Amino acid sequence: ARGLGGEVAVALFGSGLDGPAAEAIAVGADKVLLVEHDLLDAGGVDAQVAALEQVCRQTEAKVVLIGRTALGRDVGPRVAFRLGAGLAQDCIDIGLDAGTGRVVVRRPVYGGNAVATATFGEGDPQFVILRGKVYEPLEPDPSRQSEIVRLDVELEPSMIRVRHVET
Repeated sequence: ARGLGGEVAVALFGSGLDGPAAEAIAVGADKVLLVEHDLLDAGGVDAQVAALEQVCRQTEAKVVLIGRTALGRDVGPRVAFRLGAGLAQDCIDIGLDAGTGRVVVRRPVYGGNAVATATFGEGDPQFVILRGKVYEPLEPDPSRQSEIVRLDVELEPSMIRVRHVET
């Protein structure tokens, strides 16, 4: 964020987000975006995709980092496609190209036998799906203060195309 002249904003989706918002601030978030909607708790991937797309458009995000989880691997590529944005999957390192100010990522290729370095072309946002535990977490500082912003998203039941019946 410093290299781009921006701030670190964390978007949280669902309900009951005050605790997670405080945790995000304690570990370094400059701003926490709370997106609360009933469909985000029960709507699955379709609701998450629609909500993240709206958040990216509202905030004009430059770089979007998503964890390489089952949900992240589904949501990230779909939102990137909707926004016409570049996407790098399964990244193990992220940085900035000093000359262009574009994101540079490293990711394993050929079954992990080699590591490729890639950068993004023109246009934002730049989507990066980042492996978990590739960076040590920052020490929490409960005294940190940051801005919490509640964002409204427009979600309708008709947006949900898949329904969980049972496990």
